[in-house]
Amino acid sequence: MRRQTLSPSEWITSPHAPPTLLFRLAFDLSGQYHASRSRRCLMVKEGLVASPDAVRDVLPYAEPQLKNVNMVSKAILTFAMAACAAQAASLAKRDSGTLFATETTIYDVGVGSAICSRDGVVQIYKSDIDEGRDKTALLTFDIPESLAGHTCKLGFTLGNGFSDGQSNNLQLFTSLEASPACAIPDGYIASYPPGNWRGINIGDIAIGDPTSTITAYGDSLLKGGDCPAGQTLAFELVGQGQDVWVGLSTKEEGLYIEYS
Repeated sequence: MRRQTLSPSEWITSPHAPPTLLFRLAFDLSGQYHASRSRRCLMVKEGLVASPDAVRDVLPYAEPQLKNVNMVSKAILTFAMAACAAQAASLAKRDSGTLFATETTIYDVGVGSAICSRDGVVQIYKSDIDEGRDKTALLTFDIPESLAGHTCKLGFTLGNGFSDGQSNNLQLFTSLEASPACAIPDGYIASYPPGNWRGINIGDIAIGDPTSTITAYGDSLLKGGDCPAGQTLAFELVGQGQDVWVGLSTKEEGLYIEYS
């Protein structure tokens, strides 16, 4: 006979949910969750698959059935639901990871225009003998709403990139506008307005392999602070010194935001 899959509220209020199954629900919700490293509390027996939010919503529907169950089983079920929800919140809080730039543009200082870089590969270049054709990197970061309540901190890694100039130093600036999206093939973005929207110098980066050092000038993200969830952040990497040549694939190295 084909088994019917029910929603949590339908399952808990159905006549097919006798006290013995309520016990099993309670023990599975607590036991299986603790045994799992997932953020979800799953109970697959008897056709129920419940997330922590669904588990919290089940309790009001469970009351009619619990009237026919002794207080011990009611306490077990209530405790299991609360424990599952608390564990889910705790694990979600501990989520950590790294964000790299979502948009990358190369700024040609001599021409005063931006060069689209679809693959995120940039060269930051500065020389006093190349007719002022310096190049910088404009980076845009989109911070997900899901990072609300987390801590964010800016960092830098050379990764598989290179730094072959006499100077291994970069300056980190804020940008007043996000870098334009690459709506055309790689090349100059004609619609880019004059200037590069450079903001303030918030830090200096001494590139090392494998460890780079950032000297912060007061920006909270460089020291670690609340994640600006749902916001778009824009930065510019500029060569510091008279002979800078740095190559990066900004989708996996260079400036990043670490969250925890």
